[in-house]
Amino acid sequence: MNSYRISPLTFIELIIATFFWGWGFIAIKWSLLETHFSLIVFIRFFFAFIVGLLFTKVSFKSNDFKISLGPGFFLGLTLILQTAGMNSTSATQSAFITTLYALFVPLIMWVYLKQKPHFYFWIALLVALLGSALLVDWEQAFSFRSGEFLTLLNAITAAIQIVWVGQIAKNIKSSFQFNTWCCLWTSLTVFPLCLLWLSKESFSIFDHIAGWSSLTWVSLLTLTLFSTFLAFTLQIRGQKKIPSHYVSLIFLLESPFTFLLAQKFLNESVTDLQLIGMYLILGALSSITLYENYVNKK
Repeated sequence: MNSYRISPLTFIELIIATFFWGWGFIAIKWSLLETHFSLIVFIRFFFAFIVGLLFTKVSFKSNDFKISLGPGFFLGLTLILQTAGMNSTSATQSAFITTLYALFVPLIMWVYLKQKPHFYFWIALLVALLGSALLVDWEQAFSFRSGEFLTLLNAITAAIQIVWVGQIAKNIKSSFQFNTWCCLWTSLTVFPLCLLWLSKESFSIFDHIAGWSSLTWVSLLTLTLFSTFLAFTLQIRGQKKIPSHYVSLIFLLESPFTFLLAQKFLNESVTDLQLIGMYLILGALSSITLYENYVNKK
């Protein structure tokens, strides 16, 4: 695979996106205390679509509208599986299993696109995945109850979404507008589940929403503005400049971000092994970044 240079701005933008996805696990955990997973996903993406409409002029005739359907659909599947899985798994464990997309992305690119990452990338990836594994208890790391199984499926659909965006990135005219349309397709993907859930409940949806605490409102607001609209826009911007397999490696930072935030806001404890895991992820990411930039200079 050809070498490429990672600009500091692109690197920082992707780290910001990853931080807000890490925060999203905390916000989802709080939101699940008072409402259904399908409504959480629908609200965060539908209102992110509304926010996009307020700040940009979108057109149904635009190329971004046409090519956003596939990524938006798989993003919807990803968030449905992830949010449903978090009903029965911790934020840290959900983040760890989710970041397995960093392994699936290069495999998909290798098998289906015949794009083979170089040897040093695989070393960095294995070190980073080991670091992610250390963030959870070894006995729980690969335990597959229903929540963990749904989260594993989410990692696969997330990998498909990342590769898909990478393949069409050069055809995206506006990252902002493309993400706005993606948010619409994602909300429409989950909407049937919302209707199914509402049909089984006897309460009014308006009474249900009116009964939410301020914590739920803050959670959904931050999910919409930061973990959804801003973070996915930055992902699309980044994938227009660097390959999908490298983007997925940067996104491994989602796991330590989630762990640190869960420790503070969900009272999850920290051990020496977990600290080592975070250092391994940071070390692997830093080393491969320096290597790629060094090779490109030669």
